[in-house]
Amino acid sequence: GSGKGTQAELVADRFHAAHFDTGRHLEAVVHDPKNEDNPKIQEQRKLFDSGKLNDPAWVLSLVQERVREIHESELGVVFSGSPRTTFEAEGLVPLLEELYGKDNVYVFVLNISDETSIKRNSSRWVCSFCGAPLLAEYYPVENPKDCPRCGAPLRKRTLDNPETIKIRLGEYAERTAPIFPYMESREIVLTHINGERRPFEVFEDIRGHLDKNN
Repeated sequence: GSGKGTQAELVADRFHAAHFDTGRHLEAVVHDPKNEDNPKIQEQRKLFDSGKLNDPAWVLSLVQERVREIHESELGVVFSGSPRTTFEAEGLVPLLEELYGKDNVYVFVLNISDETSIKRNSSRWVCSFCGAPLLAEYYPVENPKDCPRCGAPLRKRTLDNPETIKIRLGEYAERTAPIFPYMESREIVLTHINGERRPFEVFEDIRGHLDKNN
């Protein structure tokens, strides 16, 4: 609910990079009908739908594979949702440094309150086709039906209900927040951004930082 997906899309477009939305990728894998008979993936689906983090080793293998593919295409990569655990960070960050160079690895932390997270996520609609989110705060329609971007039906995600969001916030505090000291131990600068504002205002901060360092 911090707007990381929206910001990643804006950054990828501005700097001609590939956006890798980890959460969307995982959701597509665990909900793919072709994986209904795969017991390992169905276990991961239970975790995903309950708001808990997926098995870090499984996530890391998917992410590393995709990063190498993007790099081979001679594109930069913008993440929204990786790494989610210290284990993933220890496997992903060195790979990014190897492929792109340490000076080209940037980390932005979008800070919002738990209250804002719950409000944004519980009112969120996403497109069933292109995956674009509808920013309900600015389009206060009680039951929106069609995506304003491509016209496909909108849907609610299985994990976007207040109780599941509270579990996700607990998972973030316990398992994701510890990656920040790890990043700092590798001398990667963390840039903190106020994520409570409108998306274009948040993006102006991020773009200004990247323009200054490129």
